Amino acid sequence: MNKCCDAKTLLKQNNLKITKRRILLLEKIIDSGKCFSAISLQEKVENNMDLATIYRILTLFLKNKIIREILSNDTTRFYELSCVHNPVHPHFFCRKCSRTIHLNAVEDDYISQIEKMAGDNIVEDINIHLAGICSQCK
Repeated sequence: MNKCCDAKTLLKQNNLKITKRRILLLEKIIDSGKCFSAISLQEKVENNMDLATIYRILTLFLKNKIIREILSNDTTRFYELSCVHNPVHPHFFCRKCSRTIHLNAVEDDYISQIEKMAGDNIVEDINIHLAGICSQCK
């Protein structure tokens, strides 16, 4: 994913206070362009931020839909940037090597069909999770 979003702009758009830590984490998220865990994010900030602070900020970003959580095959929580430049898309998890593979974005009409399945319920999030053995491991 190209760097199409700006950390300060995303914070402003969501009426969030702009702090050094929020900007730092959001810039690392934008620059990575892939799924990440809180621990991998801590490594990217070179351990200059404790894990509790990272989880607090990630929770705030989730609540404001700046990032979205991705289902995984284990207990590790993964996240990715949620913006117009990174639309909802399925992920493939390899059960052998634990690799996460991003698949092509889902068409809007397909998302609409899935939302209709919910009837009168309010859909707040959609996760499409595929699992199996990747092409490199088969």
